[in-house]
Amino acid sequence: RVLWDVIENSTCLTDVASTGTKSKTTALFPRNSRNFSTLTADTPKDVIRSLDLPEAILIGVQKGGTTALFQYIDKHPDIVKSAKELYFLDEKVDKMMIQNYQYSNGAAGGGIPQFRARQQYSILMRNAKKYPQVDQGKMLLDLTPNYAFYSDRVPARISCLLPWAKLMVLLRNPVDRARSQYDMKVRFVKNAKKKRNEHGLRVPTFRQYVLNDLAALKETGVIQDWSNVDFDTFFNSAAMQEAWRSYINSGMNAPIGMGLYALQLQPFLELPNEFLAIQSEKLMTRTDET
Repeated sequence: RVLWDVIENSTCLTDVASTGTKSKTTALFPRNSRNFSTLTADTPKDVIRSLDLPEAILIGVQKGGTTALFQYIDKHPDIVKSAKELYFLDEKVDKMMIQNYQYSNGAAGGGIPQFRARQQYSILMRNAKKYPQVDQGKMLLDLTPNYAFYSDRVPARISCLLPWAKLMVLLRNPVDRARSQYDMKVRFVKNAKKKRNEHGLRVPTFRQYVLNDLAALKETGVIQDWSNVDFDTFFNSAAMQEAWRSYINSGMNAPIGMGLYALQLQPFLELPNEFLAIQSEKLMTRTDET
C-alpha cells in the first residue's frame, strides 16, 4: 500500500517518514504520528474528531456572507464553537514549506511530511475551540473564505490532508461582492489613518479599484484577447492555470478576480469530496429554508 506522506509543490509524494524514519518534531506532539499518517477518506468520524481535524471546510467566498453563516453554524449543538479564518491550508502551509526548504538548504524541495502538516492543523483547530472541555467529540469546521481564491494550491492540500472533508462555498453576485470588498477596504484605511494620525493615505475610487484589477488580470494573462483566443480551449488549460497562479501571486486585492467563480472552483469540483454551493442571496432572504 502506498502512503502519500509529503506535500511538495501542492502534490502528495511518498516520504521516508512512512518507513520508520522519525521527524525531529515528532517528540513535540503527545499523539502517535502514525495516527495522522493512516487517515483516509473512509476513516470513521469519531477518529477524525478525536484528532481535532475538521470534517468540513467553508472555502469561500470573501464578502459572500460567510460571517453570517458562521454565526448560524456556531449555534448548532453538535458543532464545535470555534474561531474562523484560520488560513492553514494557504498561508500556514506556504510558510511551513518555505521554512522546510530553507532548513534543508533546498534538499527537501519544500516538501513537508503529511503527518506533520496534520499535526500542525490539529493544534491550530484545537486552539481555536472556544469551549474545549464542553465540545469534546463534536464536529470541527474550518471556515476560511480565502481558500477558494487560492485554488492553485488548496485543492491538492485538501486531497492530501483531508480526503474525508465536505466542502462548502457561498457564492454572491460578483458585482455586489466586489463593492462590499471595496467598502471593507475603505473602512480599513480610515481606521488605519485614525490609529496612526495620518492624512496622506488615499483610497482609489471604486471605478479605479476595479480598473486596476482588470489591468492585472490582463497583464498576467487571465484575461486574453478573446477575438484571437478560444475561451473553451484556454479555460482550465496549463496556460490558464499558470496565468491564474501569476495573478494570485501578484498581490492584488482582486475585486474582480475573487468573483471569477468558475475558474476558482473547477479544481475543487475535480476532487471526490462532497461539495455544496449555496447562493448568498438565498441565505440572506430565506435563511431557515437554506
